[in-house]
Amino acid sequence: MRIGLRVLSNPLWTGGIHYVLAWATALSRLPSTERPEVVLLVADERGQPIAEANRHLAAAVEPFDRTAFLDLDLVYPATQLFEAPIGAPWAGWIPDWQCRYLPELFDQAEYARRDLHFRLLATRTPALAVSSAMAEADTRRIVGDAMVPTVRLPFPALVDPGEVAAMPRAEEAPERYLLICNQWWRHKNLELPVEALARCRDRSIQLVFTGETKDPRWPDNEARIRGLIEHHGLTERCHVLGRIPRVTQLALLRDCTAVIQPSRFEGWSSVVEEAKVLGRPLLLAEFPVHREQAPDARFFGTNDPDALAEAMDDAWAGRIEPVPFDAEANVLACARRLVDLAGITRQRYDPRLHDPGVLLAGFEQELERLAADPAMAELVKRQQGAVHALRRRESALDAERAMRVEAAPAASLLGRLKGWLSGRG
Repeated sequence: MRIGLRVLSNPLWTGGIHYVLAWATALSRLPSTERPEVVLLVADERGQPIAEANRHLAAAVEPFDRTAFLDLDLVYPATQLFEAPIGAPWAGWIPDWQCRYLPELFDQAEYARRDLHFRLLATRTPALAVSSAMAEADTRRIVGDAMVPTVRLPFPALVDPGEVAAMPRAEEAPERYLLICNQWWRHKNLELPVEALARCRDRSIQLVFTGETKDPRWPDNEARIRGLIEHHGLTERCHVLGRIPRVTQLALLRDCTAVIQPSRFEGWSSVVEEAKVLGRPLLLAEFPVHREQAPDARFFGTNDPDALAEAMDDAWAGRIEPVPFDAEANVLACARRLVDLAGITRQRYDPRLHDPGVLLAGFEQELERLAADPAMAELVKRQQGAVHALRRRESALDAERAMRVEAAPAASLLGRLKGWLSGRG
């Protein structure tokens, strides 16, 4: 079996980068009799150095546009139509339906884009992966009986406890601290731990924040959170480190007193997974996916700073235990689920039904419907540009296939001639 993993490379979505590398790592840990060949597929210039740095996890690194010639059983993941390969089995991925739950976090056009692509993935792909039971239930509720065969595919953490144990301590952090590892996006709910820290009985508690602090959708969000820290006089107790190297992040996770995940919505939290592997106590916002990931964690309401303050005091005093977790067994179980997805995808894939070019007609009809709304003009323009790029990819692939067909007889004749000459020799 051969599985192609499309390298995600958006620097503003580090979780997406880690997601693909986590799958490559998980597959590499399967017993040799079960282990598929992995090909890292590079779709853009940003992805090339990521793939090269992780070449040891794969049998090959190849351009994404060459998937039709690589004899792959699965190309994964595709979160939208334009991330699907041409001429190769592929599966869609819906991390979550956040746009349906928190529409206020999205402008009208972005909401429409997500909804359009996710509904297409849920009903027209060979197979679909979802990250959680909540995402699976939401998908079925939204698209009903049209839902394609679906595999629940929670991802494992990209963490080796032995390697992390050997990492030097992160000098940027105080001696003891509670840790929050989140980008400063609005739904991450970072106001809550600041308000909770102001309510904690123990005034020695220190809080460390890591993650990109700038949100291009709401550029005033960083100033608002920093202003709240100053308002409560917590500047000396809140340590905002921003984007940091991966080794520093892991060292902080290893050494923290507990991890706080206050997010209002998650598809499947990489922070929670990594904390479980490293045996850290978890303080989690009350949310279905968090319950699924770590049912034995300490929970608090997303709008309840008093409950979080109490949990922070308990964690600081050592009254919260780590969540029991068998990391190695989990990695193998997750890897086998991905192999299952590959088997389903290969069996169901039909290029006449599932290649992205075939799906364009229905997609463009949806674009025409959206174009009637002036607020969608920019979205429609961008999506039409992506449609044209996909058609160019199709044309280039058709041309290469034609050249290969023309070259095949000559190559066959040359081979026979070499064999004849060799026999005479």
